[in-house]
Amino acid sequence: MGCFVSKKKGLIDDTLENSRANEKFPFPRRNNTWDRLTLQHYLFRYIWQSNFSSPVQESIKNENVKILDVGSGSGPWALEMAGEFPNALFTKLDSSKTSQQNSTTLPNLIIKDYDFSKLEPLPFKDSTFDFIHVGFLASELPEKQFQTLVNELVRTLKPGGYLEIMDVDFQGGNEGPSAQRLMSSLRSYYLSRDINPLITPKLEPIMKSTKCLDNVTGQKTLHPLGDWDEKIGELALLNWLQMLNDLKPVMAPFMGISDFEYRNLIQEFKHEVDIFQTYWISTRVYGRKIQ
Repeated sequence: MGCFVSKKKGLIDDTLENSRANEKFPFPRRNNTWDRLTLQHYLFRYIWQSNFSSPVQESIKNENVKILDVGSGSGPWALEMAGEFPNALFTKLDSSKTSQQNSTTLPNLIIKDYDFSKLEPLPFKDSTFDFIHVGFLASELPEKQFQTLVNELVRTLKPGGYLEIMDVDFQGGNEGPSAQRLMSSLRSYYLSRDINPLITPKLEPIMKSTKCLDNVTGQKTLHPLGDWDEKIGELALLNWLQMLNDLKPVMAPFMGISDFEYRNLIQEFKHEVDIFQTYWISTRVYGRKIQ
């Protein structure tokens, strides 16, 4: 996006402020023990004021409803949902070792390890789950591989059940020069690994291409980076800063700069977001399996 100043407060107000009067989820208080993916979970739960958008709020209260959470890292989506819906049976599928470390004694939550890079069939029978949630995985897998995964997820989804995918792109609005340089380099790095860094516009077509989902619906919401508008922007910025720092071992060499130069670039990015009033967009897409 362009390197210009454009006040987006009204646009962001439209997507965030309308929910503030009747907040279900309070503003997340920063906890120094949180890892980045835990912070990310509470950040987007607050921005969306929900853990999901699919119309399953009532149906998943029933006995023995089966729900699959795919690729949310160590984020506590499945753990939190298992506590909120004790009658449902949750399975968390992830390749992250931290998932095993963060295992819980909740009787309705099972954690399974799965290597998404191997393109193996999912370890579930056809029509197993009533609701499948995919968090921040589309931007971590090659696009063709992600399409294969979606096909597998649809196979394991019960007729009438919902599949929901949430993700963000590596491009913001009103990016300053440092943000443009960082995001452009990130996009190039991901493309070098055959991963589409701007995948969210393709989520609806990917789901529709299965020929097994109807009522495919896409939703987007905007949030600021930094404290120029909503207070949540401070946590959103922290999430990005942690991710950029985590990527330093691969991104500094990829960009041909030293660790010192990379750290300085992140600091410039941190200061620019308030000047340029940078914002980000997150996307949710869901669809119902045809009966």
